[in-house]
Amino acid sequence: MAQSILFLCGHNAGRSQMAQAFFNHLYTGERYVGESAGTNIASELNAGCVVAMKEIGIDMSKSYPQVFDRSKAYAKVFGMGCGVECDLKIDEDLGIDDPHGKEIDEVRRIRDDVKTAVERIIGDLDG
Repeated sequence: MAQSILFLCGHNAGRSQMAQAFFNHLYTGERYVGESAGTNIASELNAGCVVAMKEIGIDMSKSYPQVFDRSKAYAKVFGMGCGVECDLKIDEDLGIDDPHGKEIDEVRRIRDDVKTAVERIIGDLDG
């Protein structure tokens, strides 16, 4: 059974959702699966993030914000840059800007930052 890598954010509407989508798109192994969640979830995904991901062929339109499962054991937990606090040990805060309220060009830059971070994480997991 695959171990979960959690991308945790406050609202689970943008950065963490993109990280989960990138992880599950880019990771070719069977050892891990990407998940995302929040501590104070939004009612819907950030529309700009959905558009920016669709532009590169990743459809997040069926995803939805969710609260993290406190009973689950995660192999690694990554904060997205919002300084989220919870009772899980955060292995690393990725320090990625919040796309909320940003124009699409800025959301695309954030998307690319998320992809770079996820590629590094995958490299570290496999390395």
